[in-house]
Amino acid sequence: SVTTRTASCSTSALARVTERYKALEMLDRFTQNLGTAVLSGRVIEGLLAEAGEIMHAEKAWLLAGHQHHLARFRLDDEATVREVPTELDLALTTGLGEAGQMFAVSGLVASEATEGFEQVMIARIRSDEADPLYLVVADRSGAVRSFDAGDLRLFETLAAHAGIALQNVGLVDRLRREIEVTDHLAAHDSLTGLPNRNRFNKTLDAAIAEKESVAVLLIDLDRFKDVNDTLGHHNGDRLLVEVGRRLSQLIKAPNLVARLGGDEFAVLLTDSATEAEVIRWGLEIAEELEQPFQLADLEVQAGASIGGALRTPAANDGPTLLRQADVAMYSAKGDHSQIELYAPHRDHYSPERLAMVGKLRAAIERRELTLHYQPQIDLATGEVVGAEALVRWLQPDGTMVAPDDFIGVAEHTGLIRPLTHLVLEMSIEQGARWYRQGHRFQISVNFSPNNMVQRSLAADVGRLLEQAGLPPQYLMVELTETTVMGNPGRTIEIMNALRSLGVNLSIDDFGTGHSSLSYLTGLPATEIKIDKSFVFAMETDPTAATVVRAIVDLGRSLGLLVVAEGVESAELASRLREMQCAVAQGYHFSRPLPVREFERWLAERAGAEVDQWVSGQSIEHTAQVVAPKS
Repeated sequence: SVTTRTASCSTSALARVTERYKALEMLDRFTQNLGTAVLSGRVIEGLLAEAGEIMHAEKAWLLAGHQHHLARFRLDDEATVREVPTELDLALTTGLGEAGQMFAVSGLVASEATEGFEQVMIARIRSDEADPLYLVVADRSGAVRSFDAGDLRLFETLAAHAGIALQNVGLVDRLRREIEVTDHLAAHDSLTGLPNRNRFNKTLDAAIAEKESVAVLLIDLDRFKDVNDTLGHHNGDRLLVEVGRRLSQLIKAPNLVARLGGDEFAVLLTDSATEAEVIRWGLEIAEELEQPFQLADLEVQAGASIGGALRTPAANDGPTLLRQADVAMYSAKGDHSQIELYAPHRDHYSPERLAMVGKLRAAIERRELTLHYQPQIDLATGEVVGAEALVRWLQPDGTMVAPDDFIGVAEHTGLIRPLTHLVLEMSIEQGARWYRQGHRFQISVNFSPNNMVQRSLAADVGRLLEQAGLPPQYLMVELTETTVMGNPGRTIEIMNALRSLGVNLSIDDFGTGHSSLSYLTGLPATEIKIDKSFVFAMETDPTAATVVRAIVDLGRSLGLLVVAEGVESAELASRLREMQCAVAQGYHFSRPLPVREFERWLAERAGAEVDQWVSGQSIEHTAQVVAPKS
């Protein structure tokens, strides 16, 4: 009947819809599983397993190659294996186009190698003529029916998806290779091939987390800039490559060598990282890098300054260890030594000192610093001819900060200029007051290398002198030899400008720097100060006395006033007077004193008998002195 036919048609349509839905579900699952297989690198195994399961096939395999040069990949119970193809495979691929095909094995010309199959479906899944791929499934597994046209259409769709998946394999492989290359570049220096700063920091952090004994060596080449400037950047790069090669040959695992950037290399020691081992490694590295390098047909010596830092409770992380090694390296560079270990007292950037920066800046702005003055005595007459201004910092809580501590912080944080300006202003103002009171002696102020690059310095000094009303000849600017030689061209220019104002100039700590006589004779100086280390040593070392006498004679022959620092006994004062040294200062005469104490000392001295001085006696200051020794 009509009703029966309609119901039958509806049932048939529902079955087709259900079948299509199941097919879509299978394709979706197939695609997802292939995507997972692509990412895991097991795409062939995944492809064959899925194809066999969806098609309910006894066997599934891939054929790769071109007709008589086929390779079979078949999934067995353990893994994918590579086999020599059978005559069945050759017959299947002969004349196969883009679409899939279905065969009854009995219809194939394959008498010896049918492998017991009754029915086979094959589809070409990659159209590359040079390297085609075929997907094959054979026989239903326990099925009540054989493959049909619907199965073939589903199989063709699977093959198309498989082709996309296999193309993705190539893409993923390329991406993986690129990622590996990128990861390598991200962790290694492109010039030397050594681990870079990023890799070094990660390895250092891991070592600190795992080991008790960890140390860092920081290596900076001494003459790299000379090589770059003289022989060009190409040879500079060659030098860095060779340094990296030598360090790599010297430093072996588990230790690590890296290039951090520029001409800076680092070594991580985790194998017996004791102080003795750090020093030993440092000396070995320094000796290795002292050997000549062959560049541009020249033998070049680079040399290196090396700083070492060991893990301690106070340095228990990578950044701190690297910072401490950096401080030690600069100590080695400044001392011209090969290797230095981190020493807290030489760390101008320690957290404690850096915490001082804000307080020091505020103290300068609020003029909370004070000046102490140490007198300078004419050894022939006993007259006070000068006073050196020395800055002191007494904090509101009564704590006296040592000058070496806060002056070092000022030098390394840019505060030295406002600090020096404040000291200069206060010194000139005090000198002007004493000048108006009838005291005719010079006020000496110390300038740092950072001051001697300010082109406006002479103009600033002249303005302060004029405002205070102090004649320029009563101001003495003291510069160390190191300050002068740091930038001699600019420094001498500023010295000449100061001398044109009428200000006097002193070369401080003479004998400890590296100036030559040619520079000394060309400097517009009016005074040299013998460093106190030579004066102290005169009591026990005859050589020191010879050096002091030579400096006195040199100064006198050049028409310079000679001042001896560090005179702490009447005997030293007497010997210096015999050498015809003009002026002396030191604890034998007075410690540095605050203004009121200094004025009391002047008053006491003014009432002393001249014959006391001539007989070699001195008037001792009996007031309590709280200023630290400077």
